[in-house]
Amino acid sequence: MRYTLAANGSDIFLKTLDLQSWEHLITWLMEQHKSHLSHGIHYYQDAIKAISQHLHKRFAHNLTEIWKQDAAKGGKVFHSMVLDLLRDGQTSAHKIAITQQDILTILKQLNTGLQDKLESIQEALEPYFDQSKTPFTISPQCESIIADTTKYFVGRTHVFEAIKEFLEKEPPGYFVLEADPGYGKTSILARCVQLFEGHCLSYFNSQSLGKVTARQFLENICTELIEYYQLDYTSLPENALRNGKVLSRLLKEASQKLPRGKKLVVVVDALNEVDLSSQTPGSNVLYLPDKLPENVYFIISKRDEKLPLPVSDNKTICNLRQYRSESAWDAGKYTNKRLSQSRFIQQWMASQKLTSEQFCTQLVAKSENNFMYLRYVLNDIHNGVYNGKTLASLPIGLWGYYKHHWQMLRINHKSLPMAQIRAIYVLSKVREPVSCRLLAKLTGVEESVLSTFLEQWDQFLQVQIIDNETRYSIYHGSFHDFLEKQSADSGVNLEELKRGIVENLAKGAPL
Repeated sequence: MRYTLAANGSDIFLKTLDLQSWEHLITWLMEQHKSHLSHGIHYYQDAIKAISQHLHKRFAHNLTEIWKQDAAKGGKVFHSMVLDLLRDGQTSAHKIAITQQDILTILKQLNTGLQDKLESIQEALEPYFDQSKTPFTISPQCESIIADTTKYFVGRTHVFEAIKEFLEKEPPGYFVLEADPGYGKTSILARCVQLFEGHCLSYFNSQSLGKVTARQFLENICTELIEYYQLDYTSLPENALRNGKVLSRLLKEASQKLPRGKKLVVVVDALNEVDLSSQTPGSNVLYLPDKLPENVYFIISKRDEKLPLPVSDNKTICNLRQYRSESAWDAGKYTNKRLSQSRFIQQWMASQKLTSEQFCTQLVAKSENNFMYLRYVLNDIHNGVYNGKTLASLPIGLWGYYKHHWQMLRINHKSLPMAQIRAIYVLSKVREPVSCRLLAKLTGVEESVLSTFLEQWDQFLQVQIIDNETRYSIYHGSFHDFLEKQSADSGVNLEELKRGIVENLAKGAPL
């Protein structure tokens, strides 16, 4: 700290340690507590380098942000820090005691600024949930979605701050998260369920999992409400799955059982994937009620497009387009996290003589802040798909990525039969996972040939084992959209394809 404050007063930026000095410092700190480590210091060299690079890059910025926040509150922390420095100057270095927990706390603070904002949000929300009750049951399918989409999750504290403010200020209401495909709506809601530690109802619509109807949603949520709040029903009430009247009644009854000050929160993802044709014309998506009981909240996500949402006075719209700079920052953190965990990505970056900052900045710019693009491209780099290619040659945007992949497949497989192209379109149209047996029946291609073909599309597919059989579906709705618009150029007649699917399923073709 004394070195930092020794900067010339006329300098714009704070003076900080060089990278080598950070590495020496982190190594020294670990040496002091090596008895607590399971391996020798050499085992942690990669971690030491990663921490040092992060500190070298972010320490001055984070410290500046701390001082800005402190200045707005009168500068008490800065004054205390200066006094501590003066006092420390009179203290021998060997008399300064620092515990392992101190080190972890310091590193945690440096990583996120003054404090872990998400942790503080979680602490602020805890009183709203009945901690004495066990968390809600989460289905294995939802557990899989949550685990997959939060694996490399970073940032998005601005969204969680908005959710916190919404729960604090609104009596009941709807919080609507809007964004274009690939910008992380599902990841945010999955992280939200984790943030609430499961003390909320959750439902993830998913075409790839065949969860696209209001009936499925109502059965799940109504059953959970009855069981969790021990409502006076031995089974689902009559007509519970026909419209939203029973759901409204159950929400009211559940709200009346809430302890004073507690809230009932329902998290529902991907409303745009709901099959509205299965509902009564003119009804709200999933039959969501217009009026909610006191202390009942829905946190829902959808694309930035029109849907029949509930008509409610208490509705907060959070559109990620309003947070371009925050999204860019989080996309950079995500890219850097993936970079730090893959030596193959590091090698690819080094082969182009790029620094980590240049790599992250340029790739995020190409992604247009789209996390799905980053997921695909970083996986490709890790798997060697772009070996011999430059970062500048990578496609721009998620749509550009899909088009590039499609073109490369056609170039590498000039004799690619139309039947195999039709197979990927069948997957985009059937609203639940399908087996190779059905694909073979619909396309006339042998199952062994289809298996090889599907491997070429592996990154775009959701693969599941159902009844001891592998079934396939499109992983993300944005790829479904791409295929839809690409159909004419691909020579696929979508109407004919739909008729073929309907006819075969009507004849009892196995999924």
